Amino acid sequence: MGALLAILLATSAWGASFDCARATQPVERAICGDAETSALDERLAAVFRRALATPWGETVRDEQRAWLRGQ
Repeated sequence: MGALLAILLATSAWGASFDCARATQPVERAICGDAETSALDERLAAVFRRALATPWGETVRDEQRAWLRGQ
């Protein structure tokens, strides 16, 4: 977990990880409406993409899908 946090903090991308012009959900609008939150969202998306590219990427994806289902 510490390595993931270090990667997150070292990432310098700015901007939401999705198209803010298409934001419809309250959480999407909140992310797009705040520069700091938008930057953090993009940084988290970059870390997630890197995690998916690792040998354990399939497990990362499966765990994320399970979390989204509430399991």
